[in-house]
Amino acid sequence: MKCKEFCSTYGVTPEVLEELKAAGLIGKDMFRGSECEISDVQKLNHILTLKNAGMDTGSVMEYLKLEETGVSSVESRLRVLTEQRSRQLDQLHQSQLSLDRIDYLIVDLKKQRGVS
Repeated sequence: MKCKEFCSTYGVTPEVLEELKAAGLIGKDMFRGSECEISDVQKLNHILTLKNAGMDTGSVMEYLKLEETGVSSVESRLRVLTEQRSRQLDQLHQSQLSLDRIDYLIVDLKKQRGVS
């Protein structure tokens, strides 16, 4: 699979791929010249799944290193994912609070205007 085809298939920009290369998450030679191996595409898709789950680059790197150790790291990987889930849930709660405040302001303005 070539870079353009991968980007189109997975909805990724070439800039994102360059960022992943710069961070050392994917090889610098990936998508240069010949087609990318299916194992590289699978790894990249896995990395993008972790990134799309909200993980920062450091957490993705930590998770991938743990993954390389195999079954012995299951508990550690669960910890990383559980911590990420907790962070995402905290962000969701903060967003909900913001929406509640906006709703309050909208209702308040409508009352001032005389509309319920």
